[in-house]
Amino acid sequence: MKTINFIGNRTKFGWLSIIMVALSIVVIATKGIEKSVDFAGGTAMTVKFQDVYETQNLREKVSQVDNKAAIYKNEVTSGSEFTIKIKEPDVEEGKEAEASLIRLISLERAFASLDNEDQSMLALLTQIDVDSLTTALIKQNPYELVDTESVIQDTYRAMANSIKANVAGSTTIQALAEKVNADKALVVEQTIQFCFPAVNRTTSELLDTYLQKFDPLGRGMGVSYEDIAAQVEAARNAQNDFITDLNGLIESITVKEGENKANLTAFMSSHLRTGEFVITSNETFSPTVAGELLASAFEAIIFALIGILIYISMRFTMAYAVASVAALAHDVIIALGAFSLVGAELSSPVVAAFLTIVGYSLNDTIVVFDRIREKVKGRDLKNFAEMMNQSVNETLSRTLITSGTTLMVITVIYFGANATLRDFAFPLLVGIVVGTYSSIFVASPLVLFWHNRIKPIST
Repeated sequence: MKTINFIGNRTKFGWLSIIMVALSIVVIATKGIEKSVDFAGGTAMTVKFQDVYETQNLREKVSQVDNKAAIYKNEVTSGSEFTIKIKEPDVEEGKEAEASLIRLISLERAFASLDNEDQSMLALLTQIDVDSLTTALIKQNPYELVDTESVIQDTYRAMANSIKANVAGSTTIQALAEKVNADKALVVEQTIQFCFPAVNRTTSELLDTYLQKFDPLGRGMGVSYEDIAAQVEAARNAQNDFITDLNGLIESITVKEGENKANLTAFMSSHLRTGEFVITSNETFSPTVAGELLASAFEAIIFALIGILIYISMRFTMAYAVASVAALAHDVIIALGAFSLVGAELSSPVVAAFLTIVGYSLNDTIVVFDRIREKVKGRDLKNFAEMMNQSVNETLSRTLITSGTTLMVITVIYFGANATLRDFAFPLLVGIVVGTYSSIFVASPLVLFWHNRIKPIST
């Protein structure tokens, strides 16, 4: 087999590495690293729709909330599911919670407008009588009144009358709320949503609390409705999160002996709706916590490099340890530069990818170093460069086969997976190529440099 003079060309490749690292640092310094919501702060939400929609359909609605929101369509067997990531905007200190709530409400409006869900709510408001609506508003007490019973009754009856008077001319719940009370439109909108919950979105705990508050079966104040809530949740789970036949659901519910099922049926028919979307997960990351998480991620990489330095210096010598860490830093900087260049987002999975690069590159380097150590053991090091080159050539086939097979798998993931996995796979693609390069053209020449210029290697 022909021997390739890798070590003889170390100066050329050394300059190539210096140029690549320098360019990567320039790119990182000028473009910066785009951070995902878990590092920048913001909201990551997964929403599922009963109907089939494309990403563009949802983007048109969500862009009204944030035109920079990242939207990814997930693979599901029925309906459609999307993951939405919105970064935290600049808000006044102390008002982060309020901004987060408004963002959630705005997103729910966008989801509702996609499938005209507000129409079912408006239909309920059209059918319900003023007395029942007044009772529902009193139960919720959105204005947090602590006045006399008659004042509370009059206030919410006036609100109920206003809702009934304006419902016919409104196309959305938001528009209706603004007509009822422009100054407290958000409160009115939330109250209507709470009074007429969607069974496809409420949890069994919330439904239990809701039914306790209205007590349609007359069980008494504070008496649990867990049995009813559990039946609703079981029916929803059996139908893949979406109940389509509300009347059928209500008819299937069984009550305790002696209770009047008709009262429950009348209440649920007039106060509940199905709901066309489900928020299956909703994570909010505060900018402060996100910053701490990012700092911890970089600390993990630094500590990993320090640990590697100590371990290899114990198993080999300091020359090998320094060369290994320098090669790893070389790989991470170039991969990070490429990551910055394409504008991908730094997230927790991506940090895991960079740690994987560290481990993978180190593995290749250690294999080469171990062969060098075996080759020079007990020998005169006058021909150290030649022995090193032989070692690199002897491990070359193993290095290329391992890297090549891994690269094929990562390539399939990159081109065949969703956006989140692509962000994870991209630094691995770059890292594996650069890591293979560095184990041959960076790590070994650095050991030789140490031997020639700093301290001879002990055999």
